[in-house]
Amino acid sequence: MPMCRRAVPPVPPMNWRACFGSPLLAVCGLLVLGGASSALDRVENDPRPDVQAWAEIAAAHVASGRLTEATAAYDAALELDPKHLPARLGRADVQYRRGAYNAAQSAYAVIADSSPDHPVAHYMLGLMHARRGATEAAVAAQQAAIAADPAYAAAHYQLGALHAGNGDRVAARASLEAAVRLKPHMPEPYYQLARVYRGLGDPERACAMLERCRIENDRVEAMQRLEETLAAGSPDDRNAALIGLGLLHIERGELDAAEARLQEAAPEPEAHAGLGRVALEREQFADAVASYTRAFDLGFDAPQARYSVGLALMRVGDGESAMVHLLAAVEAEPDMAEAHLLIGTLYAARRDTPRAVHHYERAMEMDATDAVARHSLAYLLGREGIDLERAVARAREATRLQPTTALYHNTLSWLLLKVGDHDGAERAAMRANELSPENELYQTGLDTIRRAKNGAGNGRDEP
Repeated sequence: MPMCRRAVPPVPPMNWRACFGSPLLAVCGLLVLGGASSALDRVENDPRPDVQAWAEIAAAHVASGRLTEATAAYDAALELDPKHLPARLGRADVQYRRGAYNAAQSAYAVIADSSPDHPVAHYMLGLMHARRGATEAAVAAQQAAIAADPAYAAAHYQLGALHAGNGDRVAARASLEAAVRLKPHMPEPYYQLARVYRGLGDPERACAMLERCRIENDRVEAMQRLEETLAAGSPDDRNAALIGLGLLHIERGELDAAEARLQEAAPEPEAHAGLGRVALEREQFADAVASYTRAFDLGFDAPQARYSVGLALMRVGDGESAMVHLLAAVEAEPDMAEAHLLIGTLYAARRDTPRAVHHYERAMEMDATDAVARHSLAYLLGREGIDLERAVARAREATRLQPTTALYHNTLSWLLLKVGDHDGAERAAMRANELSPENELYQTGLDTIRRAKNGAGNGRDEP
């Protein structure tokens, strides 16, 4: 069984970098975006900072490790406005960082009582209760954090870890699966899920969770190394780090962060290719084409990029140009199943059936789970009225691979009707209607099959 490279404790310290973009401290964005020095610069030009300025100054001191100065700045903010929530939370965080756990717990308890709809205080109380072994109180605190913010992934993770520690594997699994749904690139829940699945007697899923933990952990470590390079590297190293960070952000689905990093690395050709990927993920196909074209003009080339720009060109209706790039992709990488699928689709649109069949078959050879290629080939053979038994076989494979896709069952019913299997056609059409009862076309197809079954029709030209 593969092992996660770094054991993850059940209750880790608060990861403040992870709080950006969630309803945690308002000053977290300042820290993550590197605004510490600018906040300190502002105080020199503002002899009488307001409460927000003092809170930002305090956060800048925290980012620089100057906790005494941070405490003083938070105190100055609270003297101006004792109810200022970011300052109250920030001061409690400083106490926690300094190891003054009793004072921090008291501060968070007051905040939780006065602002019960704010999740951070509940979350931090849960961490401190767990630290002291007060499991019931820790569970209640994390449940309160989730009640305040159901999308708070870290609280779901902590609650799952607590349930796992109590031996309640079913509850642990539910909480940990919620955490990975909300934040799929956080390594820790996968580690805990592996332990839970192993305890539930599911070693295969436990192994899969450990492997996912390793992958996500490696990404986190890679991003940390690249961030270090940004701080101390040469200009060339910085550009490479920016591109690497951009691509990792794309893998994690963090497209705004990816775009920012890649734009900073431009005009490097790899940066333009990365921006093409960002645009493609956003379904901004014309922008994707423009970015990839710029990358190619600057000397960049890669089979995956050729495939991606081919896909984007298809989506903007330029099949001729798409074909050029897709053929270049499979020439460089003959086993690229997804490119063969798109080439087959383009040839099918041209009514070049032999070439379309060839590329669909290549896609199926490369990917035994490709239901789309199997369905596409089945439809093409049915449309052309050739090799119908083979078409039925491919359509059946598509429905087995994706049994909840109504379209595939409908196509199978059409093909079965063509070969005279009225009972099979009726069953497949009924399944299509069960899966998509609002689709009038499927109901019409079922009616046609039943008429043909009763000798009152000749079949369907199209599914």
